[in-house]
Amino acid sequence: MKTLSGVRVNTQVFAVQRLTPRLLTRTVASEASKHHDAFLKILASRDSEQARTWMAAHIRIGRDTVLGHMISEAGSDSAAN
Repeated sequence: MKTLSGVRVNTQVFAVQRLTPRLLTRTVASEASKHHDAFLKILASRDSEQARTWMAAHIRIGRDTVLGHMISEAGSDSAAN
């Protein structure tokens, strides 16, 4: 099932983020805080469609950020060997 496999990929990607503290820089934390504040405003407006759209985009952006970091780390490891 496509949805289930997508959830599994996201789970694995975000597990890496939790286990790799250097991914959470001050800049990343500040941006995340701003994004979450925006989401709280959407929730307060009770706009379920906007909330769904925002959350889907938020998850994709987070996944892509972590995957980009993993790819750059893999490239750094290959260059070092």
